[in-house]
Amino acid sequence: MELHIEQGKKLEAGGTDIGIVHSIAGIKRLDVTVHGEAAHSGTMGMGEQDDALISTAKILLEFDRIVKEHGEPNVGTVGELYVHPNLPNVVPGEVNFTLEVRGTDMEMMHRITERFSAYAHANHHVTIKPNIEKSPSELSKKLIDTVEQVCRETGVDYCMMMSGANHDANSLAAVLDSGLIFIPCLNGVSHNPKEFAEAADIENGTNVLLGSVLNLGK
Repeated sequence: MELHIEQGKKLEAGGTDIGIVHSIAGIKRLDVTVHGEAAHSGTMGMGEQDDALISTAKILLEFDRIVKEHGEPNVGTVGELYVHPNLPNVVPGEVNFTLEVRGTDMEMMHRITERFSAYAHANHHVTIKPNIEKSPSELSKKLIDTVEQVCRETGVDYCMMMSGANHDANSLAAVLDSGLIFIPCLNGVSHNPKEFAEAADIENGTNVLLGSVLNLGK
């Protein structure tokens, strides 16, 4: 049984005390290289430029549209870009980035990346290679039911939810019963000096964890 801050805003926004996690999102990443042609920024006319960064911007907007079209809980992110040659007076000749999709349905995640790849290849000069692929995990129904029972018995407000972030519970889910409890955190901020959880929420989470372990011990 793992107790953790949510790292998101759902509990805080809903005024909910506890999140009972039923599944942990899978991850699919692609390494993408967008090819253009480096050139002097002052001498190459706008109609003559083959700007890899402009192409990348169009590709990322289409990726965002595709993910949103497939709906929640799917999320897509590109958080890292490498622009070459990365000089203020040179039209970018190449851009490298890693694209990530997270969700609870691996088949749907494949559809998202396949649609993205089809668009990118059809409209731009790109090289796309698979990076990592990690299937979603369903957590133990036995532990989910136990946590829910404790919340009901103690009058703690709760909701069922997925986790978009990976956790230790995910690593153990393949070999034993594994459960995950969330408490709210301020503005969903984590891995950051501004990360904060109210003492009352920490107490709620600890009591639910304790009650669940005691019930399992019976």
